[in-house]
Amino acid sequence: MIPFGKHEMEYSLSIVPIISLCLIILLNKKYFKINVKNFNFFLILAVIFFIPLYFNLNFLNQYNFTSQIPIIKSTWVQFRWMAIYIVPIIFLTGLLVENIKINQKYKNYISVCFIIILLVQNSIKDNNNYLQSASYNIEDTFNFNKKFEEGLITAKINGPSVLLNKDGTIKKISTRNDAFYFSYSPLMCYQSLFGYNLENLNKKNIKFYSKRILADGSILYYSDINKNKKELTFFKPHCFLFPDENNCLPGDIFEKDEYENMIDFLNYEKIDFKQNKTQIISNYISIFSILFSFVFIIYYFLYFCFGLRKKINF
Repeated sequence: MIPFGKHEMEYSLSIVPIISLCLIILLNKKYFKINVKNFNFFLILAVIFFIPLYFNLNFLNQYNFTSQIPIIKSTWVQFRWMAIYIVPIIFLTGLLVENIKINQKYKNYISVCFIIILLVQNSIKDNNNYLQSASYNIEDTFNFNKKFEEGLITAKINGPSVLLNKDGTIKKISTRNDAFYFSYSPLMCYQSLFGYNLENLNKKNIKFYSKRILADGSILYYSDINKNKKELTFFKPHCFLFPDENNCLPGDIFEKDEYENMIDFLNYEKIDFKQNKTQIISNYISIFSILFSFVFIIYYFLYFCFGLRKKINF
């Protein structure tokens, strides 16, 4: 079992929801009569409550089924499903405050106090643990951003890389993605979608033509397209997304006649590939949704402004 730390279990809800439970004794009971609407509401809450339990407790031996579901099977920190509880807890806390039998003025005071407690508790808590357990090196991040802003470096990828121990085994470090700061894409990236140890990825086409012995004795194998222009060894991203449309399989690498397309990809530029009909339709729906939302907001903003102006003139 892979251990997980504090950052997987901390959701910054503060102690406000716990304090709000004290308000139950002041609830107005007339809002909690059993009827059809209440039943539907509690049914939805029951489903929401059940989802994190399903992924964290193997009471139905459902792990075998879950391990076959794409993407979900690659998430090893199932405890993160507890985040589903956040929104219901927020709503229930608000309902508790809204339905207590006291004057509205005091309800407002309670709400303000809860907000202050939330802000204070999150501002004074010690966050050093997150910096110490980060999956990237903070210093490398600052250095890269500084050089990039000064125009000393450009964002690009020279090729794949992998870090091994002296005995040839994969070196497991929390900052494995830091290779991107040095223009290399780590093969054993941090929490891949193809299994935590890339057990579901076809890696046979990836080859490394150079190596470097590091100060701690570990070995960095890598390929640099600037040095080996004839040896292409980089995954085609569209083969993971649309293999049928592009006549390829997940794990296929760029061919020699696709050199220019690969260079564009390594420099974070647009590349040519085919999409399926569902994706094309979804793209148009997304564009339409953005335009509709923009027009909707502008319309009601103008409606509000003109309505407010008429009230003032009246």
